[in-house]
Amino acid sequence: MFATKSKTIFLLTILLLPCLAPTAFGAAGDSGVSGWQAEIADYAHAPSFLLAVDKKEQLLRVYERRSPLLQAAEFLCTTGQNEGDKLVRGDMKTPEGIYFVVSHISSGLDYALYGNEAYPLNYPNPVDRLRRKSGSGIWIHGKGVPLIPLDSNGCVGMRNQDLATFEPARFIGQPVALALQIAAPQKKNGDKEAVAMELAYLVESWATAWSDKSERFFDFYDQEAYGLAQGQPFSRFKAHKQALFSSLPWIKTTAADLQILEGPGYWVTWFNQNYATPGLQSNGTRRLYWQRDAEGGMRIVGMEWIKDLHSPFLYAEAGYQAPTAVLSDAVSPSPLPAAPAPPSARMEVAAAPPSVAPSKPVPNSGVMELIQEWQAAWQKRDLPSYTACYAENAVQDERRGLQAIVEHKRRLWAKTGELRIELLDIVLEDGDYGPHVRMLQNYRDSNGYADQGKKILYLEFDHIWRITREEWTPLR
Repeated sequence: MFATKSKTIFLLTILLLPCLAPTAFGAAGDSGVSGWQAEIADYAHAPSFLLAVDKKEQLLRVYERRSPLLQAAEFLCTTGQNEGDKLVRGDMKTPEGIYFVVSHISSGLDYALYGNEAYPLNYPNPVDRLRRKSGSGIWIHGKGVPLIPLDSNGCVGMRNQDLATFEPARFIGQPVALALQIAAPQKKNGDKEAVAMELAYLVESWATAWSDKSERFFDFYDQEAYGLAQGQPFSRFKAHKQALFSSLPWIKTTAADLQILEGPGYWVTWFNQNYATPGLQSNGTRRLYWQRDAEGGMRIVGMEWIKDLHSPFLYAEAGYQAPTAVLSDAVSPSPLPAAPAPPSARMEVAAAPPSVAPSKPVPNSGVMELIQEWQAAWQKRDLPSYTACYAENAVQDERRGLQAIVEHKRRLWAKTGELRIELLDIVLEDGDYGPHVRMLQNYRDSNGYADQGKKILYLEFDHIWRITREEWTPLR
């Protein structure tokens, strides 16, 4: 089952065979695609580092730029127990598409299942959500038992000693192509080169329109698809941007170190974005997901923003040396070191707990006054004051509207005595859907219940600040 190929091959991006292109969007599984057949071509703006998983061969290949991009290593791996693209939670399939490494986990793992470490991926990505795929917790992880083909719950499993050759600090944010099969290398393809150059021009034009505060900025988006992928109406995104355009004297948005990769029926562009206004400067990685519309033009159907992440670029030229290739026919790895004692509770496959940003001052714009009023009303169980902190259209965890939020607190506080709410590491940011405050929240009540997690409050300003959306993620 495991191949032993050791060819050095040239790769500048992964291409989707035209006959297998899925529909733009629709119900999961409606594309009729049996599997993503990814082939290799040579053109501009390729990633400087890429992992490509061949599910059929059960191989993970490492590519890095050495002018040009070369295959640098090849490792045995194992993927989902069931064949095909992941569509729904629990189907035991490994997804197919372009993903990115989100974080690194090195503790609290079930050793037999996940080995010493794991790298969560950003499944589902915006196009997955557009196609109504479900599930989460897709990782590249180690194994504490011998490697067996097609033996995971949907993740990509590797031998511990192979995964240990990657450097976590350099691995975060790197692209990963998960495909049914990686086809034979192809020479430079003029059509695909043209698409890459088209996308490079569009990205630059998109950033310019943003800086110009131009209505042309909204023409870059497929409004219906974008709303579905992002889980928010495009009209809300547009209204927020228009409000900023009219209120700010200037905006400067730049895109640097552009990289481009094709997935099954879509393209991904990502770059280092710097955003600046008179009162704010923000840096990070921006990812734009593109599909062709009915008229043949490329439109943005999804977007991701990772604040403070510098998108990896010129990876090998920065001095990184690729791991040594593994070229063995053996299905079972060499004997492993003695396993450490497993944790007391088995860990479910899920995304890593979010990290909490270091504390920094929040601008004196009335936001802190709202947060303090909200915290005080909660601790005092003052329902009218608590309700007044929310906008009429507020939602909580995408489920409760304002009436349900208030009724939930009414019932809960009737059973609860004294409360203590502690808010730490408060950070005010301006996101794609407006300003929001994220913080670490500690809760304790007189009944002995306590929890800790990340709270995000999305805000709007209409004479005074109000909370429009509330998200809560408990920390394990």
